[in-house]
Order: sequence, then structure tokens, then C-alpha cells
Amino acid sequence: MQIAFLAVVCALALPLGAQQVFIVDQAGGPGVYTGVQAALDAGADDGDVILVREGGYAAFAIDGQGVSVVADTGATPIFVGSVDSLGDPCVPITGLDADDVVVLRGLEFDQFIPLGIPGTLVEVSGGGTVLLEECILKDGRPCLRAGPGTNVALERCTLEGLAGVYATFFFSYGPGAGIVVEGEVALHGSSAQGGKGNDGFYDGLHSFPAQAGEDAVRISGAGALFLADSELLGGTGGDGYTEFECKPPGTGGAGLHLAAGAPVARLAGATLTGGLAGAPFGFCPPGASGPALLHEAGTVEDLGAPGPRLAVDGVAREGQTLLGTIAGEPGALALLAAGAPLLEYLPSVQGALLVFPQQVFALGTIPPSGVLNLSAPVGELGAGVSAVQVMLQGAACGTAGCVLGAGSHTVLLDAAF
Repeated sequence: MQIAFLAVVCALALPLGAQQVFIVDQAGGPGVYTGVQAALDAGADDGDVILVREGGYAAFAIDGQGVSVVADTGATPIFVGSVDSLGDPCVPITGLDADDVVVLRGLEFDQFIPLGIPGTLVEVSGGGTVLLEECILKDGRPCLRAGPGTNVALERCTLEGLAGVYATFFFSYGPGAGIVVEGEVALHGSSAQGGKGNDGFYDGLHSFPAQAGEDAVRISGAGALFLADSELLGGTGGDGYTEFECKPPGTGGAGLHLAAGAPVARLAGATLTGGLAGAPFGFCPPGASGPALLHEAGTVEDLGAPGPRLAVDGVAREGQTLLGTIAGEPGALALLAAGAPLLEYLPSVQGALLVFPQQVFALGTIPPSGVLNLSAPVGELGAGVSAVQVMLQGAACGTAGCVLGAGSHTVLLDAAF
């Protein structure tokens, strides 16, 4: 399997060619940018890599630039705030052409809540394909919004919606969902949770009722969700209170909510859990938990067990060893596809195709442990080649047939970086 994995890495080095690398470090330095937005403004564009070192950074906006924003080895850079005025998305991704690809890997997005209306953390609109891998999105309202016509894949990500707050009589905001889906979205090995509802209270003049928890994922319109090996948890309802009598706590949010329109949800090894009710006040009656699935429109398909789980290092330099794993049913034949990223559901293999396969390699049989370890030395990329990007997807063929699994994106770097 090491030989086969090495063949994948070598085969992908030539067709994807060279990209420019922009280094982002909050400490600055010669040829280094202090923020992702600065690198974008300096000309980072289709196929380029923005390598981000450890630190805290301002948010950024991608407008028609098919770039990969990836954390350097061992780093988890944190992006906080909104781009323009209050309520705007922290990271809007717009203007992509159909063949553009944006990759966000190893990043954390959070939101500073000033005296204003908090907004979406990452908002995708328009065409192209967007991949989020090993990202953390916290305190969004929602954390991720995938608009109509978008294609968004999440691999091993964690999303937690914002908790609702009654700050003053004039200033308050409700909870945020984990993900709002109006386009096509696929999740592998990820979790999403709705935000906690506003706690109720009485200030002596005004009564503020407890609010329901938010949905972990809400699909509407022509939205389509593929959910594999992932967990959805509805938000907890707001706590109850008393105003001379018991006022009920908020109900929990739904794990998965198919709302208006003709949404589609395809589930493969998914765990859906409704949010808990808020805490009642004193000896007041308890509230109601939320539904695991709130099915108001559209269709839900249960596809059974998920495909294999693939994970590969995000960054590896010349002279280092690229490591990965593919986990699945023992005894199944593990396959690895490599090519350009995309997102399309394929009923014949009950999975979301994340790669337009230029090459498909047999890695061997998955051992009894259920985990096949992968490793390959990274050789010289070639004269004038700064970076090579590799998009991979696992698949497995067993007694019940073949099924597509998770994907993973890696960047091979010149040793000078």
C-alpha cells in the first residue's frame, strides 16, 4: 500500500503543475503577509496556496479567486470578526466560476459579538466548488450558509451555532443554526450543533419568553444534503423563568430540518439528535426536547452504512513523509481516486463524488484493524515548482458492492517554505 500511495502522489505532481505560495504570519517579515486579505489583495488567484501560520487574524473575503487557504503544519489559525459592517458574513465566498475551487483547511472561525447583529461565519454563493476540511466554525448565525447553486463539501469539520441572547430591551439576537443548505452540501466525519435558545426572563416591566433552540442543519428550496458518518445535534432551548407564574422553557431544536420547497437529504451512517429542552424555573414543569428529524417537505433517503474514512496530512514538504489513513470494513478492497475537486451525488455507489478521477489506484485490502496506514516520501517537485495540490477520495469494494467514502486535500511544498 505504500507503493500504491506513492504512485498517487507522483502521478498528481505533473498534471496539477505549479502554484504560487503566499505566506501569512501575524509576526510579518520579508515577503510575508500579516493577513489572508492582504495576500488576496496582492494577487493570490486561481490555483494559488495561502499558507497560514499560527496566530489570530481578521476575517477575509474571497471574490472569484480559486485559492487554497491552509494552515501550516501544527498550526490552527483563528479568524475572528466580520468583514464590513455588523451582521455581514465573516468570510463571504462569491464570484467563483464553475471550474473554480476554494479550499479552507485547518482553520478556526469565530465571531466577536459587539453591540450589533451577529451574522454568518462562512457564506458561499455562486458557482464553483468549496471544500472545508478540519475546520472549526463557532458562534455563527448560522456557521455556514450554502446558497442556491453552490457545491460545498465538509470533511471532519465541527460547527456550533451561536447561542441567543437578550442583552437589553433594544438589543437581542436569536440563536444560530449550524448549517443552512440551499445548494448542494456533503458532510463526512463532521458534526454540527444548533445554538441554544434565548433564556427567558422578566425585568419587572417586560417579559422575554424563552426561545427554542436552533436546528443543527436546515435544508430548504432545492437544497440537497449528503450526510455520511456525521452527527447533528439540535440546540438546547432557552431556560424558563417566572412572572408571577411559571413561564415555560424553550423547546430543543431539530437535528435535521427539511423545511419549505423540495429539499433532499441522503443519510449514510448519520446520527440525528434533537436538542434538549431548556431548564425549567424552580419547580415549574419541564419543556419538550426537539425532534431528531423535522420533515416538513422534500425527501429523505437512508443509504445504510457509510463509505471508508480517508484522512491525509494537510501539508508536506520535500524530503518529508506524507502520512494518511483509510478506515473501513476489514477485508474490503481500498481504492483511492485522485483528480480535480467537484461535488456530485452518484446513486450507483451511494456516495458523493468529490474528485473528477484522473487516476484510480488499488491500495490493497483493509486489515482486520479496520485501518490501512498510508505513507509516501515527498520527492523533489521540480524546478520552479513551489507547490502541488492533491485532491483524493477513498472508496471500498466489499461483499455488498462498492461505495464512495470521504475525501482529503493536501499541499506538497517546496522545502524552501
